[in-house]
Amino acid sequence: MKKILFFLVTGLMGVSCTTHSSNQSTVAIKENSQPQLASDGKTLLKQRCYVCHTEKPGEKAHDQMLAPPMLGVKKHYIQAYPDKKTFIGKITEWVKTPSAAKALMPGAVKRWNVMPALNYPDSELQKIAEAIYELPLPKGKQGKNKCGNGKCGGSK
Repeated sequence: MKKILFFLVTGLMGVSCTTHSSNQSTVAIKENSQPQLASDGKTLLKQRCYVCHTEKPGEKAHDQMLAPPMLGVKKHYIQAYPDKKTFIGKITEWVKTPSAAKALMPGAVKRWNVMPALNYPDSELQKIAEAIYELPLPKGKQGKNKCGNGKCGGSK
């Protein structure tokens, strides 16, 4: 059900899904599908990423989430890649070619599977990754859905 909802939502956002022979899904932008798409990273983050990733833990019930909250993603990537340039490169690489083998959040992969590859322009991905790196993302609610206690991206 979550995968169906994901593809429905991304379809409404002006993207289409195709499956390759390796069963790896790719999401591609339709030509002129979003002519009003913003050029700044923070707005792109909201338009592109918050479709599946909530901005912060606790915005949705844990069983209704489609992907780990962005705060959890940022925490894992900033720990592994504290250098800004490397962080941006690794986020960009992940979005274009995600795989379970290079996942920094194996609990999230176990819960939601590997996200589909997104065929967004490098310039957008770099702005989004920079926004993730620089923005002080809001902290989630304290408690059982708090990222970092094994619940964010963990098993049900």
